[in-house]
Amino acid sequence: MFSKSRLMFLLVFMTTLVVGCVSFPPSAVPAIRTPTLLPDVTPTPLPVPTVITPTPLPDLTSTPLPENEGCATETFTENEEVLCWSFETYTYPKKQGWTRYVNAEYCFSFTYPSDWIITVSKNFVVVNPQAEPTIALVIGIRKDKEKVTIQRTGVGAGEIITVGTVLFLGQEISKDILRYENKDKRVLDKSVLYNYATEFLVGDLVFTISLDDFGTTDYDTFSLPEEIEALADEIVESFVLVK
Repeated sequence: MFSKSRLMFLLVFMTTLVVGCVSFPPSAVPAIRTPTLLPDVTPTPLPVPTVITPTPLPDLTSTPLPENEGCATETFTENEEVLCWSFETYTYPKKQGWTRYVNAEYCFSFTYPSDWIITVSKNFVVVNPQAEPTIALVIGIRKDKEKVTIQRTGVGAGEIITVGTVLFLGQEISKDILRYENKDKRVLDKSVLYNYATEFLVGDLVFTISLDDFGTTDYDTFSLPEEIEALADEIVESFVLVK
């Protein structure tokens, strides 16, 4: 017969064998989770906003000419004779109530209403009606071989429509109007762009001409007055070269 101590030893030994042989089901083994990698996301840069810069008025700091160089530096009135240095005398046609301007460097001339204001710089002449001082007829001038910029940089919102032609120094140029339809369906004249306000050549001179409003903040309501557009046409057609 087995002693109690030997019996206990056998029971412990058999229990150990049984436990060692038991296999746990797969569900009982804790699963090892592999972390999910985030996708490679490259941030899309925001689009750069388009900045519309209004065309500023040209620099109107006048540059005086040396004495007796170029044309006579003077403003002339109706039916007066103008002597351009080394050029023959030219008699201008009379226009009642208008004043004649003669450019001293490029030897051209035009008339404008006597109640308008004229401002002159090296490459620009600006004429404003006193009653509407924010409206300006801007004339850019340079020699064909002169390396300066007189071309405007852009226009406002609207559609450019050719409405006719004007006669400038013996040649026809188009009269183009920037027209804008506002929220009330009104069609507004925003700018007059002679020859699309692009440069054009007459002899050895290059010109740009446009009529704009530079002061009105409410783009949706302002329209160029028809009478000022008509006067601008007359100014443009009054140009002559001093010979």
